[in-house]
Amino acid sequence: MNLPLVSIITPSYNSSKFIEETIASVQAQTYSYWEMLITDDGSTDNSLEIVQQFQDERIILINQENKGLAKTLNIALSKCRSNLVARMDADDVCLPNRLQIQYNSFKSNPNLILLGGAVIYIDEKGDVVDRSYPILGTNAIKKFLFCKGNVLAHPTVMFKKDIALKVGGYSEEIGQFFEDHYLWAMM
Repeated sequence: MNLPLVSIITPSYNSSKFIEETIASVQAQTYSYWEMLITDDGSTDNSLEIVQQFQDERIILINQENKGLAKTLNIALSKCRSNLVARMDADDVCLPNRLQIQYNSFKSNPNLILLGGAVIYIDEKGDVVDRSYPILGTNAIKKFLFCKGNVLAHPTVMFKKDIALKVGGYSEEIGQFFEDHYLWAMM
């Protein structure tokens, strides 16, 4: 396998209900130079077995005892072979052109360190129930991050690994509630 140009990190904990669809949505990407690091964080359901059924060398399974979300994200982040990292949760799906659009954005703007997109919320049947609308522009995003809250939905982001590591990665003190917001604010 060639060196991936995008690493996708996906923590998984008891995700058997959705993990197969999540992986399939990544495999359906129009951009194919990726690796997907799925970190099973001590699941007690059959999530691990579902992931193991995929015969795709781009999917890398990390099996560990339960360490919590922030620690799990940092473990996966440290193992990424690409400097461009995309986030996917184990119960999310992405549109087929997501990675291509985001990769192209980084390729055309070398100063870009973090980007995210809108979210289309679907129910268990796949029916659209709501959507978000992103705030555009660096200054507007920074202002929102520092004054109002997290404007960058975690499973839509792509960021530069070296910058994330330089600011300390995901805060393991915060844990699982604001670990993404804190990292974006530090970047």
